[in-house]
Amino acid sequence: MQSSLRGPCRSGARPVGRSASAAPARPPGLALPWLARRRGQPLATPPAAATDGAPASLVLAGHDLTRTIFDAVDARGAAKQAGGAGGRTTFEGLLAADQAWSALRTMKTGADAGPPPSFVTSAPRQSVARASAAGAGAGAGPCSYDAVVAGGTLGVFVAAALAARGWRVAVVERGPLAGRAQEWNISRKELQELVELDLLTPAEAESAIAIEFNPVRAGFAGGKDVWTKDILNLGVKPDRLVQLMRAKLEATGGKVYECVQLGGVEVAGDGVTLTLTSQTAPGGGAAPSGGVGARVQFASSLTTRLLLDCCGHASPIVRQLRWGVKPDGVCLVVGGCARGFDPEANTTADIIYTCGDARPVGAAAAAGGGGPGGASQAAQAAQAQYFWEAFPAADGLLPGGGAGTRAGEWRSDARTTYMFSYMDAQPSRPSLAQLFADYWAAMPEYQGRPGGLEGLEFQRLLFGCFPTYKDSPLRPGFDRVLQIGDASGIQSPLSFGGFGALTRHLRRLTDALHDALDSDALSQSELALVNAYNPGLSSAWMLQRAMMGSTSPDGAQPPPGLINKMLAGNFAAMAGMGDEVLKPFLQDVIQFGPLMRTMANQVVQDPGFVPQLMAHVGPAALADWLLHVGALGGFTALDAAAGPPLRALAGSGALPPRTRFALRRALDALKYGSGADFKLGSDRRSSSSSSSAKRRAAMSPSLPHEPLSSASVAPRPHSDDAPDAHDPRHGVVHPHAADGGAGAVPAEQRQPAEADEAEEAELEQLVQLLGQRLALGDDGAAQQLLQQVKRPLALPSLDLRGVAEYIKSGKARRIVTMTGAGTSVSAGIPDFRTPGTGLYSQLERFALPEPEAVFSIKFFKKDPKPFHLLAKELFPGNFKPTPTHYFIRLLHDKGLLLRAFTQNIDSLEHEAGLPASAVVAAHGNFDSAHCIRCAAEHSLAHVKAAVFADEICTCTQCGGLVKPDIVFFGEQLPDRFYERMEADLPRCDLLLVMGTSLVVHPFASLIDAVPDDCPRVLINRERVGEGMGGGLGLLSSLLGARGGGGFVFDEEDGAWRDALYLGDCDDAVAELAELLGWGDDLRALIEAGGPPTERQLQQQREQREQQQQRAREQEQQREQQERPPAGAGTGDGSGGPPGGA
Repeated sequence: MQSSLRGPCRSGARPVGRSASAAPARPPGLALPWLARRRGQPLATPPAAATDGAPASLVLAGHDLTRTIFDAVDARGAAKQAGGAGGRTTFEGLLAADQAWSALRTMKTGADAGPPPSFVTSAPRQSVARASAAGAGAGAGPCSYDAVVAGGTLGVFVAAALAARGWRVAVVERGPLAGRAQEWNISRKELQELVELDLLTPAEAESAIAIEFNPVRAGFAGGKDVWTKDILNLGVKPDRLVQLMRAKLEATGGKVYECVQLGGVEVAGDGVTLTLTSQTAPGGGAAPSGGVGARVQFASSLTTRLLLDCCGHASPIVRQLRWGVKPDGVCLVVGGCARGFDPEANTTADIIYTCGDARPVGAAAAAGGGGPGGASQAAQAAQAQYFWEAFPAADGLLPGGGAGTRAGEWRSDARTTYMFSYMDAQPSRPSLAQLFADYWAAMPEYQGRPGGLEGLEFQRLLFGCFPTYKDSPLRPGFDRVLQIGDASGIQSPLSFGGFGALTRHLRRLTDALHDALDSDALSQSELALVNAYNPGLSSAWMLQRAMMGSTSPDGAQPPPGLINKMLAGNFAAMAGMGDEVLKPFLQDVIQFGPLMRTMANQVVQDPGFVPQLMAHVGPAALADWLLHVGALGGFTALDAAAGPPLRALAGSGALPPRTRFALRRALDALKYGSGADFKLGSDRRSSSSSSSAKRRAAMSPSLPHEPLSSASVAPRPHSDDAPDAHDPRHGVVHPHAADGGAGAVPAEQRQPAEADEAEEAELEQLVQLLGQRLALGDDGAAQQLLQQVKRPLALPSLDLRGVAEYIKSGKARRIVTMTGAGTSVSAGIPDFRTPGTGLYSQLERFALPEPEAVFSIKFFKKDPKPFHLLAKELFPGNFKPTPTHYFIRLLHDKGLLLRAFTQNIDSLEHEAGLPASAVVAAHGNFDSAHCIRCAAEHSLAHVKAAVFADEICTCTQCGGLVKPDIVFFGEQLPDRFYERMEADLPRCDLLLVMGTSLVVHPFASLIDAVPDDCPRVLINRERVGEGMGGGLGLLSSLLGARGGGGFVFDEEDGAWRDALYLGDCDDAVAELAELLGWGDDLRALIEAGGPPTERQLQQQREQREQQQQRAREQEQQREQQERPPAGAGTGDGSGGPPGGA
């Protein structure tokens, strides 16, 4: 099979290189004028002994060409170098990297490696000595800091996030704390994570974007190109982001120690001592903090409660932990950024691409003319499958195409291209220099430049060796020391890690580290829970192994085309199933459902492919992978089934701190291990709301001026000079596309009805195959999955806009609302469960057996005093309704409210003007009261008089205790609740759930009592009520879960009727009222009702504080009165028994 490395790369896209008219080719023997002079000397002709009469252009292949180009880039000055983490990418740096890679390939393993280094030592019975470092934060305990992050370029993001939560944090960086000059390529979704964590403002995030481009492509030789959008399509400025993070860190009291590095770590029982060495001043001295904030004088050591190792793969701590262990795989990367490309064509990117099959390293260089490091090594090196990445770069932004330009209008003549290959660490594997030799020959062909490197001016050169281990993430080896980022191996073996991998885990890491510091859960075993086993990460390992050109020491090669065939089939299947399958995978997330569907699709399309793949990866790797896939399915099921109630428990404050920490980390492991953390963007439904429509659009030719679908599949042209009919940059259909000419996919011949039937039959075939593989016995579950996949949306869109359109359409005429404590918080009423501020927390001084005892009928009979204090706080008249209550009143006024169910006991629905007939107080309220002994009814005024006089309310007839008709634990809910539930919920055509945790039953079960096709909306500060509904489809059926069990909000889980708004209820109803055109009506109701002013709320808070202070004083007086006199009962005042022991 002819490789495209020998001929023009069948890119399937318009070449990015300049046209012949723009950059006329020079004769091959001419010197390239852009190559800078080496160390001030002219670019000399190679020695005669080296040329042997060959043209100079041929000799400049391989090693000599690599050095020449490196020196040319270096001569422009350090400012053009990548800088930051990793230092300047000079030719000497390349040689050093190759030396390290050679040492890795030839390293001794196991006992042969000898004893590991002792960079970290442990003395758990000792105590740290408080550091005398000037500027170190003062605080409780023996340590100067709560956390020190080693490795600041990426670690400063974690440091800033922890400092923002009030922790004392420092960063140690071996060089100046500055980002690289090159861009980091990420997705806007990942950048948005920094905004949602309050580390960046939206304006700051935009200021960090250097360039933006769309669409992006994945393609493999012999297959069809897959185009999608918004994946790795931003080039952000690392120097700007690092500067912003540093400023935020220092603004919250954090410190930066730069130009110093770790010289050793000693772990004691109560902290960690870090030995620091200076790179800039003999014997220590001062290290500047670098232009932002005050200078920091560093001493020889720092002390901290927790050390976070963010030093990457080369961390000395990681080296100690992985001593004598070879990586299971590596990714070798070479590339560079060059100017001289056609800016009009340089508007799209490749995220993974191949131009040919696996071949011996050096073959491309040999084809281009040989030279040292090229063909001479080709016979000795095993085959390598080369993959490519390419992105427009900001170095060459043209006037009018820079900052402020709308997406799609950026214009740059600079482009970054990477060539990378996966392999193991056998001694015979190639060097980075050898890969560079092939890069020079293959890159121009890949980018469609017939003139080769002519006319290109390289700005930067980049290279690296990224090891991966099957046992990732790395478990901590010591108390109080945790690896994060690339040092932990938390990134997928398919990715390069770095910034994108860190942002995907930053929220989880920040929450976990905050909890660990807060609960002092800093032991080795507890920190291991932070980066727990991740089956998605582990199952990705086999794909890297399958992408290796050779997987055996003897160099045995896979069948020709196997790697490209596997990847082309996978990507075509994923693209055909839409963004919910394709985009998670492209962003390093493996999910059970999409994985199973992709596998089934590929097995159906090419059954003979499986035995070849099994032979290539080997039976041991396959068996290991199946175990991880099984765990992935288990994690998915557990996260859906057990996640919601366990998250409620973890957030309830009922657990001891360290137990709560462990539970939260287990929940994180389920969520991230199953890929449930991945959420598509808000525009994910823009292309199509139908799965079948997506599949049809993905396989059909693009029409002139037709908007791009978010995932479209385009064929490779079968002629080297034929443009791609489906390249989205052309905007028109190629003339030969309709008649099946070169580069065309046959047009859709079926009628729509026939197409739907064919697609349904295909999907049935897929799920039946899955059923056979999983030994289901019959396809009942598969049929259920089929119905779920094809279900249309119940709302125009699953957001407030869709809800408003649904109401305005007249389809919502019997709306039911369910409300909880969150709807009354803005009235000044604390909720129940928030630690520190909730009503349960305010009752702690009564030494209740548990906070909920205040609503226990058994406890009330024993001691009604705590409830009376609570009743005094919540009594009607103390508070006024919120905008949410008035919105429910507005629904009633417009004839759309069927019933308002509420858990609240504050009667604010009545205060807002709702008639009693419209409200169902599931847990009762203050509207009436009865004696618990004789059941005599008493007026609200009677109860109020006793409560506000701090007296116990008693019955005027029998003297028994009187309480408002609030349902206590141990009492039955009102009959009206069950009557209205049975009568109203089946008629409901829109359910609005607001401000409730949905943890108290049977109220929480109401969400599943509405008809199966009824749209449901959750408005809350956090996600609640999620269960094992249709989102898990086949797996839910296997586990016996009935469809509709809880909310399903995520498209990848099959969301079709549940909308989610995360935020305050008042904000949501205000937005919804505006969308409905009811904004003025709502404001009029609020103004007429007179909501409490801030002064009134402050007065209420002060009154509560005074009442609590009086109660504390009374309690102290009672204790003093009950305390026996000093020395009572003893002869010597010792308090012991008379006469001694």
